Amino acid sequence: MASHPGERKFYFPEEAPVAWDPIRRALEENKDWYRDLVEHSQDLLCVHDLEGRFLSVNPVPARLLGYSVEEMLRKPMRDFVDPQSRTEFDAYLREIKRTGQSRGVMTVVTRSGEQRFWEYHNTLRTEGVASPIVRGIAHDVTERVRAEKALRESEARERARAKELETVLDAVPVPVLIAHDAECRRITGNRAGYEQLRMAAGKNFSKSGPLEGQLPFRLMQDGVEIPADLLPMQQAAATGEAVYGRALTMVFEDGLARGGPAAG
Repeated sequence: MASHPGERKFYFPEEAPVAWDPIRRALEENKDWYRDLVEHSQDLLCVHDLEGRFLSVNPVPARLLGYSVEEMLRKPMRDFVDPQSRTEFDAYLREIKRTGQSRGVMTVVTRSGEQRFWEYHNTLRTEGVASPIVRGIAHDVTERVRAEKALRESEARERARAKELETVLDAVPVPVLIAHDAECRRITGNRAGYEQLRMAAGKNFSKSGPLEGQLPFRLMQDGVEIPADLLPMQQAAATGEAVYGRALTMVFEDGLARGGPAAG
């Protein structure tokens, strides 16, 4: 494996704390510590130039991509990037020349054609070297990226199903009410339900909800307002049993009274 350009040196203050002594001794007495770290790390540890060519690469990530270190040193870095992401790689080179550092996620392709996602954080070094070099570290985050994508797709499907259900319910000519939690603290309905309750679509009209005192109607039975916990939907949610045959009257702020759904 090609080693990183320049001799690897470690510096400590003249009077280092006692706690540093074991580390200092290990670095001074065991010169291959750094080599072991590079040789066995599954993260990509590399050096490349500003033209986008590797100068050194550690062997494990090379092997995971399906290449030898020697093959990766012979090929332009761009060849390992997913063709659809090569404009991003060109932008990366421009950014690191301009700012001296760059971080993000790059899509690479293995020899077999599999997409992998590498999260990288690279820095430019210009001092103490014959020509500018970039030191890079990248961690394979493929499983995380795939999981996030699957979650987004699942959420999109759920939103589509909810929209489809809303469309179907809005076509039903009678009020349909839906409780969104076991305590019925949020209840919504279809278009007919909102029209009968004289409320804007999408509003929460639960008598158990936080806006109970602001709702424009009261629910009555035999001339008495019904406590929220005794309303049909709340009772059905609490007991798990269907509630039928409750004759309710909705009384609005302007005095209008009408028979209503089993609202909660």
